[in-house]
Amino acid sequence: MKKMSQPWLRLSAFLVAFTLCAGLPGLPKAHASQVDVLIEKLVEKRILTRIDAETIRAEVETAEKKDFKAQVKSSTPWLEGLTAKGDVRLRYEGFERENEDSSDRNRYRFRVRWGLEKKLNDEWKAGFRLATGTGTNEATSTNVTFDGEFGLKQIFIDQAYGIYTPTARVKEWMPAVDKVEIGAGKVANPYNDKWATTIIWDGDVTPEGIYQAIDFKIADVGEEGSWKWHNLLGQFVVDEDSNLSPGDVEMLAFGTGTTYSWKKGHDVSFKFTYYDWQDYIQFQKTNPSSLASSFGGNDREVDDFKVLNFYADANFEVPTWWGRQNLKLFGDYAHNAGLQEGGSTDEELRNPDLRGDSDDAFSLGATLGAAKEQGEWTLTYEYLYIEPNAVVGNFAESDLGVGYANNQGHRLSWKYMILKNLEFNATAWLVERIDKTILTYGSADLRPNGDDDQLLRTQVDFVYKF
Repeated sequence: MKKMSQPWLRLSAFLVAFTLCAGLPGLPKAHASQVDVLIEKLVEKRILTRIDAETIRAEVETAEKKDFKAQVKSSTPWLEGLTAKGDVRLRYEGFERENEDSSDRNRYRFRVRWGLEKKLNDEWKAGFRLATGTGTNEATSTNVTFDGEFGLKQIFIDQAYGIYTPTARVKEWMPAVDKVEIGAGKVANPYNDKWATTIIWDGDVTPEGIYQAIDFKIADVGEEGSWKWHNLLGQFVVDEDSNLSPGDVEMLAFGTGTTYSWKKGHDVSFKFTYYDWQDYIQFQKTNPSSLASSFGGNDREVDDFKVLNFYADANFEVPTWWGRQNLKLFGDYAHNAGLQEGGSTDEELRNPDLRGDSDDAFSLGATLGAAKEQGEWTLTYEYLYIEPNAVVGNFAESDLGVGYANNQGHRLSWKYMILKNLEFNATAWLVERIDKTILTYGSADLRPNGDDDQLLRTQVDFVYKF
């Protein structure tokens, strides 16, 4: 009788092992240990070599995983397209004042965020995110302080949204279109990061309303680059009070800009955005909001917020002692065009004296490195300057000193990836107020009138992402 060839032996052994492992109608499934016993017997009888045995064992495991995934998919179809992600952050934070008469502060905080997103098809997706926080009167922080005699901490709805991206459909009749996106609900801020720095938006703010984004590809540049034109519109609800004066409060945003990329990771962007805060300051003066920061460092003489914002950045690689690293240079400028000349003359205000316009803000900075994989790091320096009437202080950077407008200072931060999903952050803020004659009603403005001390705010974080 002719001896069976080696490939056929391997194939036969694999089919037997897989049949026992996966199971056929009328045959019981074998556990992984039973499959291992069968393979070892075949090795002992020299039907298989040790190398063949390990190869078959790996192939069986792969087939078993595919079979398991297929069973899960058929039994729970709603799981298809469903993704979950979140993070846990532990933070130490210290406040050290230059003035010896002012008390320093040490606190320990944490943040938890977790959300689900469901991709319904190629065009539609919806999701939500939960986060810790101190209550509905805080728009710029999801931190919770270790405090309250071990009391339980609260979870809030941080995001709840639906997103429609008919890019392929629109591209059929308008080939120049590169991206079309419409989002609605309590959304991740579309104007963060690539459209502005935190002189406009604190990173934790999640606005509520609708936005529309459409990008066009103007031209291809070389083999990897492109020239694009961006457009981003937003219609956001700030407060719904139909029975109160001045009624509903909204913020309309109009953004346009361009990005020129000559190869991957090498680009220059310019963005312009106009923010129209309709009746917001009148609402604050008539019916002080529930925000913990109240006027957020804004002078109570301010009349309106019509903010013009110009943002630019450049990304490219540079040689360093540690090899070639990514370098990002960025700048941001904001001007409140809605401020009336000389401000308000209402003598009943707490700050009746005129103090000029104070309607400009800017930031300049650089980031070296791109901390994405284990062992990588990022170093960032930024200078921020926010005059009292330049931007809506309630939603600007909350870590700048005691937060919000009427502050100037430096930020130096270092991020290191301990593991792919575990990062270490160290940040130092050296900040002082710009106009020391202003005392707003906000709890965020804790220093007495005329205090001229500097504040050193340090933060040390460990962040686990999952």
